[in-house]
Order: sequence, then C-alpha cells, then structure tokens
Amino acid sequence: MEFTLFCIAAFAAYLVFKKPEKEALADKLLFGCIGMSFFIWIMMSWSTLLPVGNF
Repeated sequence: MEFTLFCIAAFAAYLVFKKPEKEALADKLLFGCIGMSFFIWIMMSWSTLLPVGNF
C-alpha cells in the first residue's frame, strides 16, 4: 500500500512539473494520498490507541 501512495505522490509531482494546468488534479491526488496515509496509520495503530480486552 505504501508503494501505491508513493506512486500517487510521484504522479502528482509529475503533473505539477510537466503540466502546470493540471495543478488542481495534483492537489486532489496529494490530499487523497495524505488522507490514505492517515487512514493506514489509524488502522495499523488501532490496538495501541484503543486497548483490546479487560482494562
């Protein structure tokens, strides 16, 4: 999944560098990438944030 996020971010950078008129699309891709990274972090650390079982 992290490789997919890297590819999306690299494509967003490519759009800004080569096609500046598509900057709005690059912004959406980058913010989506950041959101997915945050979602992955929440899912992977869920057991640390909210302990399972008896307290």
